[in-house]
Amino acid sequence: MVVSHWEGDHCVAATPVRVDQLGELAELVVTAFARSVEQAREAEAGDVWPAPRAGDVVFVDRLSSGAEARPA
Repeated sequence: MVVSHWEGDHCVAATPVRVDQLGELAELVVTAFARSVEQAREAEAGDVWPAPRAGDVVFVDRLSSGAEARPA
């Protein structure tokens, strides 16, 4: 097996992998994917904002001279 290394659409290197190393390579790939999924889930969880309640939503009339916030 050969692992190719790419930069954009150009192959910049190739690394041969012996058959007796394939198990170790597979473990490395699975571990890397698992970590990236875990990090993506953590990032998504941190980015999620709770949905606003109806009372939290306000309309601001910026066109009037005395701008005021009132329930939407």
